[in-house]
Amino acid sequence: MTVVRKRGARALLPLVLASIAAFLAVPDLVSAHIVVEPASSPVATTQLYTIAVPNEKRSDTVKVEVQFPRALVVLQVQAPAGWRVTPEKDGSGHILGAIWEGGAAGLDEFASFGVLAQNPNGSADLSWSAIQTYADGSEVQWFGPESSQFPATVTRVRDASAELLAAQLVAAAALAVGVSALLATLLLWRRVRRRVPRPTPAAAASIEVGESAPDGVPVALRPTTPAPE
Repeated sequence: MTVVRKRGARALLPLVLASIAAFLAVPDLVSAHIVVEPASSPVATTQLYTIAVPNEKRSDTVKVEVQFPRALVVLQVQAPAGWRVTPEKDGSGHILGAIWEGGAAGLDEFASFGVLAQNPNGSADLSWSAIQTYADGSEVQWFGPESSQFPATVTRVRDASAELLAAQLVAAAALAVGVSALLATLLLWRRVRRRVPRPTPAAAASIEVGESAPDGVPVALRPTTPAPE
């Protein structure tokens, strides 16, 4: 029985080693995300955006393809030294996306790409979709929602005057609530005060202890004698 068990264990050993080798061969999980700065920007302004693409794999990042938000009017794109950029345009000449390639970002490095664009006139959430390609041929598609493993980057374009007005309204509402609470407390205090009975002059006189009878016993402490029938 012991010999059979040893042979079974020896037979499983190659499978275990193969499983470990397969696990080590899986591409590294990417924990850092593509970041677009600034994360928020005012409406109707010309903004220089920076796309930072980190690399946490042993294989270099050699190509980055980005689809720009449709509400954004892209004016120019910029490539860092060692990279070249190819804008993707529609029939009207509008820049819809860009491909950066020719360079390399190694392990624990990142590449930055510039995009000059005109923000929309109204508040909007701008989603940047990207494909990151590595020298080993693998790629990561940054298309998912914010809670996913590979989320698309979102830029929030907001109207500063509207946000200021909203903050002022919130402050005014908080002040109104505080004043209302103070008035309610004062009214309650006045009602309670009115309900407390005040002693009459006769009652006040009856509880005074200080006058003494000729026998020396205070009047308030003298026992009462029932009237004769």
